[in-house]
This record gives sequence, C-alpha cells and structure tokens, in this order.
Amino acid sequence: PAGGRGSAAARWGLALLRVGGWMLLATLVVLVAPRPVRHAAGELVRLPWRVSLVGVGALLVWLVAMAAVMLLAGGPLGVVLVLCGVGVFLVAKVLGVAVMAWLGGRWAAGALPASLRGEIPRTTLAMGFLALLGFVPALGAPLWVGANLVGIGAAITTVVAPDALRVLFVRAVSR
Repeated sequence: PAGGRGSAAARWGLALLRVGGWMLLATLVVLVAPRPVRHAAGELVRLPWRVSLVGVGALLVWLVAMAAVMLLAGGPLGVVLVLCGVGVFLVAKVLGVAVMAWLGGRWAAGALPASLRGEIPRTTLAMGFLALLGFVPALGAPLWVGANLVGIGAAITTVVAPDALRVLFVRAVSR
C-alpha cells in the first residue's frame, strides 16, 4: 500500500541502488580513464569559475539543441539525433561526476585509513558520500545539480570539446 512499509523499503532500495550505481560508475571511469579524470580535476582546481560557467553554458546549449532537434527533425533522423545528444550529455555527466568524486577523495585522503587512500578507494568513497548528499532534504538536490554542472564543465573543458572551447573563447576575447 502507498505510504506503507513496502513503499518505504522500495524508496530505500532505490536510493541505495542509485548510490551504488554512481560508486560503480565513478570507479570504472577512474579505472578506465585515469588521465582524463586527473586532467579535468586539475583544470577545475586551476580555473573553477571558468569551468563552472562552461558547465552551465553547456547544459543550456544542450537543452536548446535538443529542443531544436525535436521541433525540426522528425522521424528516424530526429530519434537518432536525440539519442546521440543524450549519449554525449551522459558521457560528459558521468565523467564530470567522477571528476568531482576524484577531487573529493583527494581532499579527504588524509582523513582516511591508509588502506583507503589510494586513488580508486578514495574516489569510490567520495562518490558514495556525494551521492548520499543528494538525499539531504532541501540541500541535497541543489548540491547534486551543482556538482553535476561543475563536473560537466570540467569534462567538456578538458576532454569532450577542449579545442572547440578554445576557439570560441579566443574569438570572444579578440572582439
């Protein structure tokens, strides 16, 4: 029944599944692509406001592009374009969230037991903590969205489209 014990257990189960899924994804990203994660984290530390603005801008551009595709491209082509757009967004999001977890793990490494200070365990723990923060009432959702946007900015700035961003930035500054 709604509001009964079963629904509370289901909510807890889904929450734990979400946390565990993000922990697994962050771990896999750091295992498969440690160099891009480190590079993106370095860029975020070096230029936090620029990277954050790129993340917000990228989300806005992506939303406009997806709306335009849905309005203008019908049929199978539209479906393919939307799926490709969602795929690119998800790659940037997963990489970005892994970057945020990697940075959080690096920051917390000194407080962890020696056996958990390695790159993989500390990133996994930090990802779990970040995902759990997303469940804090009134504060969790904005924190999660903020971490996602900053992470997406780091991913796009350094991995997904660094050359395109450099060209746009140079053109904007040179005017």
